[in-house]
Amino acid sequence: MTNLQGASGASPEQLLVEAELQALIKRHGKAAVRCAATKLCKGRVGRKVEPDWPLLAPYVQADADAWLDGKIPEELRKNNAIAEDFAEKYPGQSRASTHRRIMGKLAKHRVTSYLSAAWKKSENYRPHADYFRAGEALIAHDNRFQNLVSYPAETKKGALARYRDKLGEPPAEMTIAEIAKLAGRHPTAIPMARLLSVLGLPA
Repeated sequence: MTNLQGASGASPEQLLVEAELQALIKRHGKAAVRCAATKLCKGRVGRKVEPDWPLLAPYVQADADAWLDGKIPEELRKNNAIAEDFAEKYPGQSRASTHRRIMGKLAKHRVTSYLSAAWKKSENYRPHADYFRAGEALIAHDNRFQNLVSYPAETKKGALARYRDKLGEPPAEMTIAEIAKLAGRHPTAIPMARLLSVLGLPA
């Protein structure tokens, strides 16, 4: 399963690098990409990167939940409010410089962060339509995520089609993970009590 970590610590820059590497691996193979990356990454390490994204995870997740609920996160909480709260909790050597740094990161990557977090969360914890909606929104926002999102999304669409062939239209509240699990089995192998529960029918 593809693991987008927008809410658990990976920076948006890392997510984009992973998406681009996926495309390079498809074109040139893992060995060639690994060799080139090793060669290019030799030498002096750059300046220390502040570990902001793991600390920003609660803000990102709140944004993701708001977006999944049909709200606009930027209207609920401005970048400045997040940066001020962050700098208050984690001032570092300078509260003012921390505030400026967080403002810059939010301006560049806030949308990417909460859309990737929404896509990841929606697989197991939201109605299946949200999974496809979040993936499409992430690609629309930055098409460099096409390679990271499209394959698992197509796989899940196939599972949804198999489910419909076997069991009919799934309840709107079913997650795509539940649908994929049930679609992968022969209908007679699904425990009847579980099937009735998922479909919202009395046992």
